[in-house]
Amino acid sequence: MFFSLDANGLTVRYEVRNAGNEHMLFTLGSHPAFSLPITNSSLEDYYLEFELAEQLDCYFLDKDLLCTKPIPAYLNNSKTIPISAKLFENDALIFKNIQSRKVSIHHQKTGKRLTL
Repeated sequence: MFFSLDANGLTVRYEVRNAGNEHMLFTLGSHPAFSLPITNSSLEDYYLEFELAEQLDCYFLDKDLLCTKPIPAYLNNSKTIPISAKLFENDALIFKNIQSRKVSIHHQKTGKRLTL
């Protein structure tokens, strides 16, 4: 994994090499994390915004395994999730079949955002 930072953002590049002669199956995953809140803010000043309105069930981890029963319609034709201290109390939010290719963390008061 390679990182580069410039005036316009952070670029993350993955490079996968097959050192053998056989077909190699692989998958990539990334779990970016960000330190919030920024000075003079609270977590409640932020929200996540998906590129598209989504209809998504939410899965959680249970003893390091993915729960088989999701919370249905966690996002119900919506684009936003408010951030709060309670949001991640059960660890990560896991969604399947997301249509959006971008998600942003927005600061409600300043309008600043970080988009992945």
